[in-house]
Amino acid sequence: IDLSLFSPRQQDIIKILEEKGKITQKELETIMKIPKSSISRNIQTLVIKGVIQKESVGLTNYISLKSVEHRA
Repeated sequence: IDLSLFSPRQQDIIKILEEKGKITQKELETIMKIPKSSISRNIQTLVIKGVIQKESVGLTNYISLKSVEHRA
């Protein structure tokens, strides 16, 4: 992934997911210490760009990097 294509916050999200794999959106908020709205906005952008995937299970959102073969 060419991190220069993303904002510093989006780069941080990608790096965290590379290190931790699949985590909840809440865990990401806790690690990054930024508001839920900022996390949600950045996650949505990364989903649209095809870099990460978001899976909702009940009220929990799981976030993970898309595997290379699934990227657009």
